[in-house]
Amino acid sequence: GVRFQRRPSHPRARGVVGRPRSGPDSLRGYLERNCIALLSNHDREPIDPPSPGWLGRHARAPQIRSSGLWNVNHITEHYDPLVLDELADAVAATVRTPAT
Repeated sequence: GVRFQRRPSHPRARGVVGRPRSGPDSLRGYLERNCIALLSNHDREPIDPPSPGWLGRHARAPQIRSSGLWNVNHITEHYDPLVLDELADAVAATVRTPAT
């Protein structure tokens, strides 16, 4: 099979000592900002547009309709491609082995 080599974590994304636990400079803030930017359809051809029945199509805010997202913070920003590695690391860190 195909093997992927993990890239080292981006220094802006790592939850190192001294990094705030919340806020825009936290790991959570980094992930939120970059995931929204990645998933936004605003001003670009959608790869995966919202379904025809999505209620956001009827939202008053044009940013909701154009981005395909309810959270419109960061929809016009560029995302850091390393966010996918950081998201995978965050998911892996939260996965727990079921109790037997």
